[in-house]
Amino acid sequence: MGAVSGPEVEKADPCRVLLLEDNSSDARLVSALLRRSRAEAVITHCVTISDALDHRSSDFDVVLTDLNLPDSSGAETVSQLATVFTGVPIIALTTDAALGLECIAVGAQDFIPKLELKAEALGRAVGFSIGRAKQMRQTEYASRHDSLTGLLNRASFQEAARSLLSQPGPQKFPFIVFVDVNRFKAINDTYGHAVGDMVLISIADQLTDAVRTSDVVCRWGGDEFTVFGLADSHTSAAELAHRLRDQLRTFHKVDASEAPSPASFVVTVSVGHSVEDPLETHTLEQLISDADSDMYEDKARSGDSEFGGKVPGPRGQKVEH
Repeated sequence: MGAVSGPEVEKADPCRVLLLEDNSSDARLVSALLRRSRAEAVITHCVTISDALDHRSSDFDVVLTDLNLPDSSGAETVSQLATVFTGVPIIALTTDAALGLECIAVGAQDFIPKLELKAEALGRAVGFSIGRAKQMRQTEYASRHDSLTGLLNRASFQEAARSLLSQPGPQKFPFIVFVDVNRFKAINDTYGHAVGDMVLISIADQLTDAVRTSDVVCRWGGDEFTVFGLADSHTSAAELAHRLRDQLRTFHKVDASEAPSPASFVVTVSVGHSVEDPLETHTLEQLISDADSDMYEDKARSGDSEFGGKVPGPRGQKVEH
C-alpha cells in the first residue's frame, strides 16, 4: 500500500529584496537574518548606489540600505534611492534613531538601528513596509481610476492630457473624442442598474481596444467617455479622430445573460470630436467643450435623445419607451 501524501503546502511568493551594504560581514548578517524570518527572500546585493542603478528596471518588493556607502552618505542615500525606485519601500539600516527619522523625512518607509538587528524585528519591518506600500498603491490607484470600468477618472484624465500637452519637442496636434451612451437611463430603467453597469464596462472595454496605446481614455462621468490623443499634424489628428469616431459609432453588443434581469441587445453611442486648429491654440477645456457640443449635434441628428425614442430590446429588438 502506497504512502498517503499530506496536503500540498502552497509556496509563498518570493520577496525580492535589494540590499545595499558595503561591509561584507554586515551584508552576510542582514541576509542571514532576513532569510531566517522570510525564507522566500531573494536578495540582490549591491555595494554602491551606482551598482543599484544597474537594477533600476528590476521589480523589487523592498530596499534595505546602509547609509554610509562609498558613493553616498547619510539621508542622501535614501533620497537618491527613493528617486530611482519609485513606490518601492525603503528601510534604512541606521546608527541611531535621529538619523532614522531624517531618512523617513526624505522617503524611507522605516528604519532599524543596526545594534538592534534581529531576525524577528527585520522580518516584521519588511512585512509592514511592503504591506503599507501596497496599501498606498491601492489608495493612489483608487483615487485616479473609475472603480467600475478601471479607466482614468476625470481629474486624472485632465492631468495626463495637460502633461502630454506640456512635453517639449516638435509641435503636436491634440484631438478629443467624446462618447455618450444613447438612452442609458432607459436601459437602467428597463433592465436594472446591474445591466447598466455591464453596458458601461462593455463600452469601456471596446473603447480601450479601439484607441492607440499613447491615447488617454477616461470615464468622464455617468455614461460619458473621453479620449485625448496627439498627432504629428493637423491632418493626422483629424484622421485619427474621424477613424475613432466611425469605429465607435458601430453597434455595441452587450451580453447580460447572467445578470439579474437577463438580456442580450445592442447599444449605440453618440460621438463628437474636436481637433486643434493649426492657426490658433486651444485650451484643453475648449477642445473638450467643442467635442461635447459636437456629440450633442450627433445625438440630435440620429434622434438618439434620452427623451423619446426607443429602448434597446432583447437581441436587438426595439421597445417603445
